[in-house]
Amino acid sequence: MAKLIERQVVLIKNEGAYGSDPTPTAAVNAIPVIEPKIEFDPEKIERKHALPSRGKIKPLIGKRATKFSFKMEYFGSGTAVTPPRIGDLLEGCGFSETIGGSDVSYSPGQTSLKSNTIYSYIDGLLYKILGSVGSFKMAGKTGKPVEFAFDMMGLYQDDADAAIVVPTFESNYKIPPQLMGITFTLDSITTFVLREFNIDMGIPMIRREDMVGVDGYAGFMVGKQNPTGNLIIEGTPKATYDFLSKFEAATEVAATLVIGAVAGNKLTITLPSISYTDMKINDADGLVVFELPISLNLNSGNGSEITLKHS
Repeated sequence: MAKLIERQVVLIKNEGAYGSDPTPTAAVNAIPVIEPKIEFDPEKIERKHALPSRGKIKPLIGKRATKFSFKMEYFGSGTAVTPPRIGDLLEGCGFSETIGGSDVSYSPGQTSLKSNTIYSYIDGLLYKILGSVGSFKMAGKTGKPVEFAFDMMGLYQDDADAAIVVPTFESNYKIPPQLMGITFTLDSITTFVLREFNIDMGIPMIRREDMVGVDGYAGFMVGKQNPTGNLIIEGTPKATYDFLSKFEAATEVAATLVIGAVAGNKLTITLPSISYTDMKINDADGLVVFELPISLNLNSGNGSEITLKHS
């Protein structure tokens, strides 16, 4: 029977031990994803034997892993101190989770990093990925929800026939906070007109090749991040703010975005130490806009480049 690509359900859950399936369920681990894509990343081994003909012998399939990419909107758990389900994905990208008295925050971790198990149901087929880790990007445009784009990689598993499950999503998935009425602070100034922002955590995935592994890998781990981004701001007079001087001097400044107003569905992005790495002057419907590529730098120690706070 033909399969419909749009009939998909994705479940994601942190693993207690690397590569050990924690059995995510549709009731508590379902995440509504956008444009999911699975790839199997096979190593094709060509065998260049001398032969009495112009043909060739079959190639072999060597190491193989499973890649899974998708997008999702940010929305909260509904309760300020209850971790949102996106938190498991952030932890799989090398972030640490801290539950406080009034919020849950995520920042780059250093030790005890976690991995995920992913179940992807596609209209009667089930694809599992164990030991999944990855990287992510964030994008925000005026009026839209904040969009995360994840690129994950994990241990290859055979597929199986399985009835698609009925997911229970978090209650706020229908009402993600939108980029209107936000608070934006840059270098202690709150009057900039922000049109768009992008952040790329730039986290490499390290492959642990292993002859003992049935698919050629012992697993995967995240490497040293290189976070960058850009801000797109309506042009301002030099007397208001001298972007070029800040760029020339590689001056470090802080930026904060507070998105949403309802408890349990708010996101605060804190960038305590960014520097401008370029400045581009663009046309936006006749307006002058500044595109400001930025570097997210360490501020007060390990993991201090960025904090994502759910509240």
